[in-house]
Amino acid sequence: MKKTLLFAVLPLSFLIAKEIIIDLPSQTLTLRDGNKTILHTAISSGNRLHPTPAGNFKVTEKKRYHKSTLYPIRNDGSRGGAAMNYMLRFNGTISMHSGVFDYENGKSIPMSHGCIRVPEQSAKKLFSFVGKGTRVTVVGKADYNDSFNRSLQENDTIPREEFLGTSNLNLTVSALDIEELEEL
Repeated sequence: MKKTLLFAVLPLSFLIAKEIIIDLPSQTLTLRDGNKTILHTAISSGNRLHPTPAGNFKVTEKKRYHKSTLYPIRNDGSRGGAAMNYMLRFNGTISMHSGVFDYENGKSIPMSHGCIRVPEQSAKKLFSFVGKGTRVTVVGKADYNDSFNRSLQENDTIPREEFLGTSNLNLTVSALDIEELEEL
């Protein structure tokens, strides 16, 4: 019997897996597929008291609708219920999910309890494109030189809403916050 050897020539990008890169100093997230940038968006990482850890991780859980079991903490001591839609868990209790955040001096503010808040439209795209096992790389250290983080005291439990209610920061997310790039 005659044996035939088959082989294929694959592009280099085939060997490079999907990757999410979270840049803490610039407060941005980039989704890449090989050498192609799929999504680049503003984010809000952990605040000064609850920093997002840098390192290499993988997506371990994916849920379209998710509610926090930890936040908010109410005056009566009860916990949980905050919406964390399009949740992608990547480091223990740390996840990427849709959420609102503020800007100061043209830059998003790190104000979460460690998670990565992503504008909803970007969170939808991210959720639809990645699966369990997708590589997540968190680099750098966030800059906490903003009015929100300067106002935090050790063991501070000021609800986020109380801070926002007294601030003049912008809560809206405009189309400029989401930058979708075409094929390279």
